[in-house]
Amino acid sequence: MPARNGNVFPLLTGACDCHMHIYDRRFPHMPGTLRPALDAGVTDYLTLRWRLGLERTIVVTPSAYGTDNRVTLDAVRQLGPSARAVGVINADATDAQIRALHADGVRGARFNLVQSGTTTPQMLGAVAARIAPYGWHVQVHATPEALAGLESVLSSLPVPVVLDHFARIPTTQPDREHALTILLRMIESGRTWVKLSAPYHAGPGTALAVTGYRELTRTLVRAAPERLLWGSDWPHPSETEHPPDDATILTTVRDWVADAATWSRILTDNPAMLYGF
Repeated sequence: MPARNGNVFPLLTGACDCHMHIYDRRFPHMPGTLRPALDAGVTDYLTLRWRLGLERTIVVTPSAYGTDNRVTLDAVRQLGPSARAVGVINADATDAQIRALHADGVRGARFNLVQSGTTTPQMLGAVAARIAPYGWHVQVHATPEALAGLESVLSSLPVPVVLDHFARIPTTQPDREHALTILLRMIESGRTWVKLSAPYHAGPGTALAVTGYRELTRTLVRAAPERLLWGSDWPHPSETEHPPDDATILTTVRDWVADAATWSRILTDNPAMLYGF
């Protein structure tokens, strides 16, 4: 299918952006938390989604909103059947609240353990037990050091575990080897997923040219192509000074994956299974 006028990629039916955020000043955010200077709304995002040839979206509640998922649920309502969500809850959430979130399209509970917020490692077991009956997963954003300390906890949870942003694997030795060993061990469990998202977290000046991330991607493809996802991380709240080009990121990660059939699986089949499209 040829690309439509003005966009970069042809539409791939079912292709999903598995990690993006909405920021909207209609909804109060927590002081001192990470957020872009300007709102990033659904209309803005749809322009990007069309440009990238994507059809589906996973809206992730930013840490700036704590456990207030209204900004995310509002976005899912606007996006309609093409969207699902990952929300933020704590162990005090009632069954009625979780059922309501599920009805509104939420399919996972996020723990951002990098930026300070309302979620803590101590909550993982209790939250996982609450969401397991709904078929949700736990989504974790953590440094390799934190992940090493949490490996046994995460491996014992009764739900799948999705790791954000290449599991923040370092690009230099010796830290890289240790972190990769832990990640591969978790993947071998059969319940750990990895988002091939936000490669710029590798460090300044290494956003798209990190040989280590290319090799990491190919290692993950060999290990578990059925449990890899791609996400834009739009609007890139950590990169306000030098916003990356989303089309370049998508092209780069696609080139790292290399195999066209595997890339199609990452964009379409894997998200459809995890998020219930």
